[in-house]
Amino acid sequence: MVLEQNSMNDQQKQNSDQGRVILEVPQSHVKSVKSALEQSGQLDRTTKITFAASKAPISTTKGTPGHTTGDRRDETVSESSGGNVATPIPAPSSGDREPSNPFPVLKFDLASGHHKSPVPQSIWKRMAEAVGATHVAVNSPIPLQTSAEPAVNRQLSAQENILRSPVNLTPIYGDFGPSPTRQTLSSPTEDDFEKALWATTIQNGIHQTWAPRYTMFSRGNITEKTRLLNLPSVTMDFDVPSATADLYAGIGYFAFSYRKSGAHKKNGIKKVLCWELNPWSVEGLRRGAELNGWTCKIWRKEQIPESEAEWEAWRKELLLEEQEGGNEDFWIFQTSNEHAASFIQHLRHTLPDDDDATPLIIPPIRRVNLGLLPKSTLSWRTAVRVLDFSRGGWIHAHENVSVADIGNRTKEIEAEFQQLWDDCEEERYGEKEDVGKSGGRRRRVKVEHVERVKMYAPGVVHCVFDVYVEEA
Repeated sequence: MVLEQNSMNDQQKQNSDQGRVILEVPQSHVKSVKSALEQSGQLDRTTKITFAASKAPISTTKGTPGHTTGDRRDETVSESSGGNVATPIPAPSSGDREPSNPFPVLKFDLASGHHKSPVPQSIWKRMAEAVGATHVAVNSPIPLQTSAEPAVNRQLSAQENILRSPVNLTPIYGDFGPSPTRQTLSSPTEDDFEKALWATTIQNGIHQTWAPRYTMFSRGNITEKTRLLNLPSVTMDFDVPSATADLYAGIGYFAFSYRKSGAHKKNGIKKVLCWELNPWSVEGLRRGAELNGWTCKIWRKEQIPESEAEWEAWRKELLLEEQEGGNEDFWIFQTSNEHAASFIQHLRHTLPDDDDATPLIIPPIRRVNLGLLPKSTLSWRTAVRVLDFSRGGWIHAHENVSVADIGNRTKEIEAEFQQLWDDCEEERYGEKEDVGKSGGRRRRVKVEHVERVKMYAPGVVHCVFDVYVEEA
């Protein structure tokens, strides 16, 4: 919804250098925000409310530095701001294309330098109080590169933003903790974690937490999280307990749904193996798992074995821990996923003195999640090799696709994964003509379903391609 402030005549508006800001709030809070601004003298009571499209919703739940507070469900969390903070965004220029789905917004003119002047500070305060928020920030898309331009990021030079850090988030009300630096982005200390603002939300009864200045959060992904909790291929009982590998785990966006789906099932998903580079996401995953009553174990790059002797010693250690009841819900590897296939292969190896009665170190991996946007193609080869070879399973590949191209892209993805699986069988059996030897026939790979998660941009949709590999 839109509130147009009519304090200037047409000529004044034409000559004014004032900027326009869109304040986005849930529709249920529009009346309370309007009333609060009117009472403080910041908004004319004659202002009319209309509908208008805007770029993204804001969140309105609570958060405090060093704590994981806030109990409101995630109804209005933005894509790139991180979460439980109110995030007004600049109004689109005349050349911008707006999405077709309108969000309720409050819109009025503010003086230039709007997020620093005393008048807007009182507006942010009133707005935050009216909707139960404690923090306000100007939202911005997550850049492909970090930049030294924004005020919050002056200590950083431009480089590839492989951690997907929301470095352009601009706090304007409330304590968001210290500004990010190169050191806090890549190598945070426990003290850095404690000083940062941590936001929380609950979706489908699952707690998630993140630091808005260091980690993204997308409200729109709740549809996929919900689907995973009810997807037959995820919730079914197999012949033995299974595991899932999430090669882009983040704070547990989808990993938590996989684990919850296996609860109270004899042969459901009992363990999720997670790969994640961003140390802030790893910390969010750890904290979130704890909030949900799950256990986890974290290995950093320097802790992962290199020589075969180290691998054998580590396998024995892990097997002993599992037999003694270790059995953590999440194994988290703070390292690149490019070596995940080799890692899994080492853990699948049996020890010299093993027999058929010896428990597996990890259950068969029946699902692999590839939640990277705009596409996850670089990890497809790894995903095929991580999947249990004899039992097969599902690979959930996320990708941004033109709406008009979904059909063609589905065929391309199916063909590419079929070729990758054929290559995997060729490597396993050594001769190209022996492909299909596992069952006397070629194992079929098929895209079973394409889920449209959310609109990512005009004409572009975030899709999940459910790729199924047949059992041997």
